[in-house]
Amino acid sequence: MRPEKTDTSVCPLCGGPNGCAVAAGQPAASCWCMGVVIREETLARVPEQLQGKACICAACATGRGVKGESHDSGESGEIGDSGKRGDSDSGGH
Repeated sequence: MRPEKTDTSVCPLCGGPNGCAVAAGQPAASCWCMGVVIREETLARVPEQLQGKACICAACATGRGVKGESHDSGESGEIGDSGKRGDSDSGGH
């Protein structure tokens, strides 16, 4: 039995498109996530089996998610200082 292949273009939190440049075959430096800081709490919500395999979308990263997902709420939409830049430490890029 083959393991199921992960769709790297889908956000593991909300199931929407994640806009990942790497998943689209572009350089990691061109990805939207390289210009934001993502909170540890947000990254920790990624299911363990998807950590380092699929990036979260900008909406989930900023707390403005879609599809009924319970997202972090930021007063201004900014990401907290205690976060990570991009998804690099979780293996995304």
